[in-house]
Amino acid sequence: MCRIFGQFGDAPIEDMHLHAAALSMKHGGPDRQNYNTGEKWALGNDRLAIQGIAGGDQPFTNVDGICVVFNGEIYNHNALRSELRQRGFKFTDTCDGNVIAPLYQLYGPDFVKYLDGMYAIAIVDTRKEPVLHAFSDPAAMKSVYYHWNERTKTLSFASEVEALALLTQEPLAIEPRKVYDYLSLRAVCGEETIFRNISTLGPSRHLQYELGKEPRVATYQTAIISFPPDEDLPTAGLQLRQLLNAEVRQMMASDVPACVVTSGGLDSTFLSALAKQYAGKELHSFHVCYKGNWPHDERRYASEAAQQFGTVHHEVELDPDTFPDLILRMTGHIGQPNTAPHSLSTYCLFQGIHEAGFRVAITGEGADEFFAGYERFGAALAPGNEWIEGYLDKFGPFPAKLRGDVLTPDFHRVAHVQQTRVEEFIDKITRAEAGAERLNALQALDQWERFPYYILRRADHLSMAHAIEMRVPFCQPRIMDFARQLPVSHRLSDGKSKRVVYEAARGLIPDSVMTRKKQPFTLPITAMITEGTRLFDFVTDTLQSGSFHQRGYFDVDKVLGYCRQQGTAPRDDVANMLWSAMALELWQQRVDKINLTLGLRSKGAVVRVERAPGSDCVP
Repeated sequence: MCRIFGQFGDAPIEDMHLHAAALSMKHGGPDRQNYNTGEKWALGNDRLAIQGIAGGDQPFTNVDGICVVFNGEIYNHNALRSELRQRGFKFTDTCDGNVIAPLYQLYGPDFVKYLDGMYAIAIVDTRKEPVLHAFSDPAAMKSVYYHWNERTKTLSFASEVEALALLTQEPLAIEPRKVYDYLSLRAVCGEETIFRNISTLGPSRHLQYELGKEPRVATYQTAIISFPPDEDLPTAGLQLRQLLNAEVRQMMASDVPACVVTSGGLDSTFLSALAKQYAGKELHSFHVCYKGNWPHDERRYASEAAQQFGTVHHEVELDPDTFPDLILRMTGHIGQPNTAPHSLSTYCLFQGIHEAGFRVAITGEGADEFFAGYERFGAALAPGNEWIEGYLDKFGPFPAKLRGDVLTPDFHRVAHVQQTRVEEFIDKITRAEAGAERLNALQALDQWERFPYYILRRADHLSMAHAIEMRVPFCQPRIMDFARQLPVSHRLSDGKSKRVVYEAARGLIPDSVMTRKKQPFTLPITAMITEGTRLFDFVTDTLQSGSFHQRGYFDVDKVLGYCRQQGTAPRDDVANMLWSAMALELWQQRVDKINLTLGLRSKGAVVRVERAPGSDCVP
């Protein structure tokens, strides 16, 4: 697991800019920072050593002119390395990334379809005309941001936005239309980011740039697929258990111990049960909770699951009085703005895992998206379109009616110059007929147009902020392929969601978890943003700032009126609106600081290498 960055094109390559980009991501790759340069190109890496710790230094180089940087984990690296050895390649260590260069040498860009894992990969091939390739995994679990400079014909990329800005030395310019997307969809959803001239790679994407030509982005098809699910629900459940068991087994096999994150709900408890089989002497589990008595406390369920499986259980208890300081620290790592209040919980949870000495954590993200776990999916089976407005209100951070009240008319006009993402989503939902077609359409919006950008980007940034590799079984290619083939009855029927996952977990986890009402992982901000709490004062101060007023997005008087109302008569929709406004303002203040520091030389030591010793794969 690492952070990566690079540049390819006619712009001069500046060591100080590469140096600054590397240091800005050192939190995600604390073990070593390297970069390699050639004519018109540079590739760099910040390493978090997980597999093949004694070797594995990047960039990986090849005698035939192939240079690679890699972020993620390739779980089938042993099988691939065995195949490559039979073809005459030699390896000096067991790092999973050292199979990439020889695979590319054999198969060209098609090599990526044989990788089973999560990854962001960049390759410079100088054997003929120099070319840059960049790849994302089938779920886009690992982030890649890139910038195309038309004037200098240069493409730059990095795992994090701040590193990319330091590399390009161009100010981060915010696109107002995308701010509206953030306020209506919880995040900026899609491969266009909130920044002008910065894009991100979505699932299964291949970016290619040859000097003198325009960059091209295409979708590749992975060869890692599943068998079809059985038509009988209990049998399909056993099949899913078999698939998930295999995924968890390979995720537990690393050179450092892995732990599990548990909320006490179905998905994380199920994964804990599977992980316990492969943990050796003991398995550690982690749960985040809050000091005091707050709604939606799940620690009892998490503790019960821990006792059931005999894990060494850790409660990462947060004190709400410390939230203002934590929010400011978290905002420095979030990348793009995100309305999820539990971003703070996620950030602190991974901090607790880091402080306990772990580098790998298994989590349950993706189960709701791929197996229809959200209650709102039930609307797909209802006739007519009257429910769509309410559905999208649940999809967003707060209702459209409230959005219309607190946003300024000028901002509304700017945001609606062209079709918004919400309007695009309405068109897609409306075109699908009620039943299976509409359920597939709703799930597709979640899986491919929201989940990678709202959930996975957030989780990637906040885990790597503490040098934690998050492994996600439900987002592996075979699991996603199995889910895509499920009939409606295996996903949603008789008013029950995620049917096949419940069948898969049956008999393996406590009945109390199987029968409890689904509860989302969240931060109880409605109760916390009330008069007398430090968080209420912090939110109010942020929304009274001069910079918040000057942005021009919100009618400040109306927002502050709602803030006063929230202090004495708390409402969920108002709490989420206030949090979203506060999070946006704090994030923009962070962007302002980045823009002010651009061009300043960073301090610290970065090792510059022409070749990473001990990492070559030579036929």
